[in-house]
Amino acid sequence: MKELRLVYSAPTEKAALIALDRLEENWGKKYSLSIRTWKQNWQHAAMFFKYLIRLEESFIQNILKTRLTLETTHPPLIIELFYPLFHSTT
Repeated sequence: MKELRLVYSAPTEKAALIALDRLEENWGKKYSLSIRTWKQNWQHAAMFFKYLIRLEESFIQNILKTRLTLETTHPPLIIELFYPLFHSTT
């Protein structure tokens, strides 16, 4: 069931619910117990998406802080080495 991966790797809770509905349409008869378990316990799975957004925000803030530190304390060569990574976050 590759479609299950679309549920737990979805970027948002809304996208995950849509993927879960599609999973049920395609595999509901064969894997009814598994899908029913996902739906019954959705409130627990949904917490993952709330934390994921916070983790992404924290990660971006840390990269920006590191960029500022490098720009103010390290030689230009170090900045040039890390520039592609830092430039992609702004």
